Amino acid sequence: IMGSNPSLFKTLDKSLPTENVSWYDCITFCNKLSEKKGLDKVYHIHVDSNENISVKFDASRNGYRLPSEAEWEYAAKANTEFPYSGSQVLDDVAWYRNCKRKSTMRTAIKEPNKWGLYDMSGNVYEWCNDQDRQLVYRNRARTTSVTVDPHEWKDDASYRISRGGFWASSASSCRVTHRYRLLPKFKGRSLGFRICRYLD
Repeated sequence: IMGSNPSLFKTLDKSLPTENVSWYDCITFCNKLSEKKGLDKVYHIHVDSNENISVKFDASRNGYRLPSEAEWEYAAKANTEFPYSGSQVLDDVAWYRNCKRKSTMRTAIKEPNKWGLYDMSGNVYEWCNDQDRQLVYRNRARTTSVTVDPHEWKDDASYRISRGGFWASSASSCRVTHRYRLLPKFKGRSLGFRICRYLD
């Protein structure tokens, strides 16, 4: 789709998860894939003369996108109460620090969760669509009346969220409830992504 592989870890059979991608890289990929498949692009990306990037998101479009945090966690839990995606025992489902690996591992080696999704705990962190709006989370802790549209973006929130832990994470970072906030331009060997779209 993009014409090149940004990953720091590569194999000839392309079986490793993509990593070393920023949030901006991921939404650009989503738009290009949507275009290739004849779907509506979800993201409007504008780069000004100073190379500042602004993004508008249209949740009504049918193209590919990053999942919201709520969608990601729902898929990772797969209608269970396991602390990790697919198991009570992290070693069954995840590549993480205790596996003593020095890189990402081939996908779908460990056990999937109940819905057949692999590697949602460990291997690579996965970017989510959401902004990290700290005020919303503080208010939510004080009251049950706060409702938040996960697709409503505000100019005062520059950070984005990734979920799931990675190959050198602690066990606690691989829990399905763990959140990690980063600037959207950040990229590294721990960061990958998973995509979704609304079905017509």
